[in-house]
Amino acid sequence: MVIAGIITGTVTWFEEASYQEIFYSLVFFILYQTFVFYGIFYFFTYISAKSPTWKNQPVPKELVLKKYEAFEAGIDFSWFLSIIFCIPGIIFLFFLGWEDLELTSHGMIIYGFFIFLLIGTIVYTYFQTSDYIPNPYKDEAEPIIEKKGKEEALRLEKKEKEDEIKYGTSNLIGYKEKYTDYLEESKKDLDKISEMAPILKRKISEKGKYLRKFIKTYFDIPKCKKCFADYLYLFDIINNGNVIHLHCKTCQKQFYLPSNHDEVIDGDKHFKYMEEYWELLNEGYKYYREWLGIEDECTELWDDYCSETEDTSFFQEIIDKDKSLDPDYFKSHKQLDKTIKQLDKTSDSTITFMWDDNYDPPLSNFIRLKSTEEKVENKSNKKGKRERMSQDILDKVWNRDGGKCVKCGSNEKLEFDHMIPVSKGGANTYRNIQLLCEPCNRKKSAKIG
Repeated sequence: MVIAGIITGTVTWFEEASYQEIFYSLVFFILYQTFVFYGIFYFFTYISAKSPTWKNQPVPKELVLKKYEAFEAGIDFSWFLSIIFCIPGIIFLFFLGWEDLELTSHGMIIYGFFIFLLIGTIVYTYFQTSDYIPNPYKDEAEPIIEKKGKEEALRLEKKEKEDEIKYGTSNLIGYKEKYTDYLEESKKDLDKISEMAPILKRKISEKGKYLRKFIKTYFDIPKCKKCFADYLYLFDIINNGNVIHLHCKTCQKQFYLPSNHDEVIDGDKHFKYMEEYWELLNEGYKYYREWLGIEDECTELWDDYCSETEDTSFFQEIIDKDKSLDPDYFKSHKQLDKTIKQLDKTSDSTITFMWDDNYDPPLSNFIRLKSTEEKVENKSNKKGKRERMSQDILDKVWNRDGGKCVKCGSNEKLEFDHMIPVSKGGANTYRNIQLLCEPCNRKKSAKIG
């Protein structure tokens, strides 16, 4: 309907208008388009020429680019205005209807101007969408545009890289400060631990010497009654020093041993020494747990920092600007070297003498006592004496046989037996020794098996 009305109005105007009115309408349209286009073109060109870049130092190639852009702007703006002014023409042609208009000669010219404007707009739209309108500055401007495009791409790439380096640097500084701040906060605790560790170590050693001397004087340390291990550990002194509590590390058996003297001198004093010994160990455990917590947190922060350095883009460029962000450089030049060194497990200044992963509390800190039982020596083939089985072999046999008789499975009154008896050439080797209970061993006697 709209298109039909526009076509009808256009045809009717051409039929009714005189040649003079058509000519004036066309000239008016051409002058309008020329004024709009060149007005915009010279306006943008003038602005560019009067800018500080061109006023005193004109650059012809750049000026060509500005004229190219001004030409494009003139075309676009003319097309935009044509679309805007087409609206009254469409109203005249369709909504009012030709028969409702009583136009003078000037009215016919204006009406014709809108018709030509509408036609021009349709032609403009076609050329705009098909990119057909030639720009006289295109050939000269395209190399400049291409060059500027490459320069802009490089600029954006450079800016992106700078932003990533800035972001990465900020992250690394954050992780580094978090790590160093934690060390600073922990320095006082570390200093206290480092100061107390050797003192505790010395006190524990002194108490241990007193207790060892006391045990040696008043007790005959036996072998373990279950696995015959030579070494037992002192757990406690009770009954005013008349009884000691022993523990076997090999088979975990515990038992109480009375004194070999009728009267124990200063037993209550050594009972207090034992209590003090445990108090010192417990204080050491407290410091050790505190130190271990600091070490774990420190290690975690350091691992986070190193992980961040591996994930950071342009890391090499970052450390070239700031070497202190390189983990290797930082670790070798840090001001907190003394504090961090206190976390070294090999350092005597730490509390690590309390440390034992295999037992809680650490059995290695208990007083280790060697059996004072007389060695039972039997005849051997050459010198009339049987070679004694080593404790290492006995431990291995015990663990292999699961601490029970290999014949009946009993775990009572166990003995180490030679499968091939010594009298028949059997050796004290791991393969030739087995665990038997006393009844099974007596039953076997000197038989092979």
